[in-house]
Amino acid sequence: MRKSIMIFCLIALFAGTSCKQSKESTANKEIKNVDAEVQSKPDSFPAQSRLVLTFFSIASGVDFKSLTRFEEFIGEYAAEIGINIDYEKTHWGREGETDFCLELGELDPKQQADFVSRTRKLMETAEHLSIYENAPCKHRRKRE
Repeated sequence: MRKSIMIFCLIALFAGTSCKQSKESTANKEIKNVDAEVQSKPDSFPAQSRLVLTFFSIASGVDFKSLTRFEEFIGEYAAEIGINIDYEKTHWGREGETDFCLELGELDPKQQADFVSRTRKLMETAEHLSIYENAPCKHRRKRE
């Protein structure tokens, strides 16, 4: 019994001294204060989109006919004025939910107003569609 107590004390002594940090190891090291600038990536997306169309679903899928018609309309309008119109199409749901985000920066204000009014007219009969002007694109994918 006495021998096992002595062995236990020796193990405790070695364990206690081996875990102790030496003052020399930290005293000689110089700590550098680096004022690192946090560089955030510039947001490649504007906060607001000129026009956002959200095709949503209520347990029955989206109105694919209207979705296809709107995408065709973008091409037709671009051909009509001779300018390529950039847009972002984002699929975000399980039943075909889709957002169209259009900045319309390539169009002048008059053309933008014309495009928006013609879009509203074209999409009057579309089901499960929300149209927003000067709003953020909610389901936009994050880019790194």
